[in-house]
Amino acid sequence: MSSLNVNIEQLVQEVMARLAGRPPVEQAEAVKAGSSPESISEGRQSGGGGSSDVLQLAVPVVTLKEVSGRLESIRRLVVLPHTVITPAVHDELYRRGIILERTAQADGQAAKVRLILGVVGREFDVDAILAALQQADFQAERLSAESLPEAVERLAAMLAQPQTLGVLFTHRTAAALCLANRIRGVRAVGTQSAVAQAAAEVGANLLVLDIGAGFFSVRQAVLTFARGGVRPCPREFFDKLS
Repeated sequence: MSSLNVNIEQLVQEVMARLAGRPPVEQAEAVKAGSSPESISEGRQSGGGGSSDVLQLAVPVVTLKEVSGRLESIRRLVVLPHTVITPAVHDELYRRGIILERTAQADGQAAKVRLILGVVGREFDVDAILAALQQADFQAERLSAESLPEAVERLAAMLAQPQTLGVLFTHRTAAALCLANRIRGVRAVGTQSAVAQAAAEVGANLLVLDIGAGFFSVRQAVLTFARGGVRPCPREFFDKLS
């Protein structure tokens, strides 16, 4: 493991100790006892029932100490949508060939995706798109803005919420992508025909669509993006894009 990863692990543990209001030594003792401090404080059971090759963790941050001695025979690590996985843990999962999954609940139940549809002024009527998403059992809502920068900033703020994806409809896709990808935590892609592939490549959470492409093309792109769910940032890009 690199010294950088070690330093990150130590920093995360120190922060979690301070947030929990306990000294780092007490945190370490809790981990050695076999339970994470976060699990204890929340009254949750980590790695409970279910398949013996699945480790489920309902904690906000997963460090190496969190998984130490618990990855033998594990094939899947299941965490909550916005659980932070440190780079050292990503490396360990990759080394062991363990799949990382994010779900709405630690018991593996499917998460319901919420979509925010952003539009500037009256450039595009999103009502039919909203109806199509709701018919497909997605939560969807409109976000109207006076300018493109405002739309991007407001969408970016909402993407920090759990199980949330954004779609921005505009004639100025290049400008929208440049604005969006300058904001930390936003991974925006702009494509009509290869949505699933582009979104998976970077773990996209914002889709920028050219409204001049036609309604049916736009609707199909939105539905494809929504069905892919909230995608994690790929391990190889995690430090730069997350």
